[in-house]
Amino acid sequence: MALTLLSANNASTVLSAGISASATTLTVNTGTGGLFPSPVSGTSFFKLTLIDAATGTLTEIVHVTARTGDIMTIVRGQEGTTNRLWSANDIAANMMTAGTLDLFAQSGSLGGAASLNVGTTAGTVAAGNDSRITGAAQFTQLTGVIGTSRNAKMSVTAASSTATFTADELIVQTALGGLQYKLSSFSKTINLATTGVGGMDTGTVPANGFVALYAIYNPTTQISALLAVNASSVVAPEVYGGSNMPAGYMASALVSVLPTSSSQLAPVIQQGRRVSIVGASILSGSGAPSSLAALAITVIPLNTTLIRMSATVGIIANDTTGVLEVAASAALVGAKRISLGASGTGGTLSTTSYMEMPVADNSRNIYWRVQSANISYGLTTMGYEF
Repeated sequence: MALTLLSANNASTVLSAGISASATTLTVNTGTGGLFPSPVSGTSFFKLTLIDAATGTLTEIVHVTARTGDIMTIVRGQEGTTNRLWSANDIAANMMTAGTLDLFAQSGSLGGAASLNVGTTAGTVAAGNDSRITGAAQFTQLTGVIGTSRNAKMSVTAASSTATFTADELIVQTALGGLQYKLSSFSKTINLATTGVGGMDTGTVPANGFVALYAIYNPTTQISALLAVNASSVVAPEVYGGSNMPAGYMASALVSVLPTSSSQLAPVIQQGRRVSIVGASILSGSGAPSSLAALAITVIPLNTTLIRMSATVGIIANDTTGVLEVAASAALVGAKRISLGASGTGGTLSTTSYMEMPVADNSRNIYWRVQSANISYGLTTMGYEF
């Protein structure tokens, strides 16, 4: 008779001690064994996926055939995975696997099997006479994109050490390609004056720079929070990459990169990954035509992928025209031209144009040139996307 496949919601923990590649038992963190099903040897089992905490890229699927408290009896190297040496604090989670899905696929072609009960308790075949699938399937892990969110937003109306980030839903991961968790009704406050959960990961906030905010999640306690990182001179990764993650928090996602002023958050409005800031001049001048030049923009973070600007061109002489050209690269990729002409009237004419410009390779650089004499020109940034 086929064994019953068991599963449990949100069953994830870490190993309390390492195991060899030939070990047939493992022990998880004290008190977390109860998160998992209790199989009966020879009758039922559940699947456990082991993942290395360091990179999130090494995995092994085992079958747990018995559990006593935090100690599990296991059958190694299932579903084509290889027996490995595992260390303390590596991840152990009851996940959906290809083998589980294959069992579902088989149920669709079983003679006499009409339907399958899927829930949080042991399932049964509702009709028919084939019982090869009797376990409940839990979709606690999912396939999405890290950092994906719905209605993510934050507003800082005046310089402040604290702010609240909210989202209807967002996805965090243990690593790129690692375990995923969907968090709902996320609403957490960051306080840059503190260190640890809800504050800076380490050290103090940069006086005038940028901080990256991460949503972090403890799958054992199911508690989430924010964690800030100094991102003034680095590109913040999509998963927290530092060495100061608070204990127990195994999943994270980059949710914001914000400017600081006088060691506080500067005024911003964030919607999704679009951040609006107080307008800042990044270019101004007047005079003769110039060759194409790089413009380094320090008022946006290195994570910026797109900058929003207003461009102004003014005529400062009679019978002339003016052209300001702005591009994403020295090859004039994505170039935009702002032109203005005047004839015989004298005085000053000007025009202002709104533009969005890609920022390539985390460079914070765009390119510009003036193609006509006797004009004034300027660029003001109003926000960015990351």
